[in-house]
Amino acid sequence: TLDVVRANKFVGEIAGKNPNFINVPVIGGHAGVTILPAFSQDKVAKTIPADKIPDLDKHVQNAGTDVVD
Repeated sequence: TLDVVRANKFVGEIAGKNPNFINVPVIGGHAGVTILPAFSQDKVAKTIPADKIPDLDKHVQNAGTDVVD
């Protein structure tokens, strides 16, 4: 889904890795806080410091809305 692609891209940007080799599962809905990226389930994403995860969650959750706004 687009949410998975976005999560992979954002993790790749933070980690300096190719997002084609990142696979963050995203569960839940397709809008706002219902989008739940499971960063701990990807080997690259789980190396991101825990204090950066809340902002990364929000970034993924709001990415679709940011494009529309």
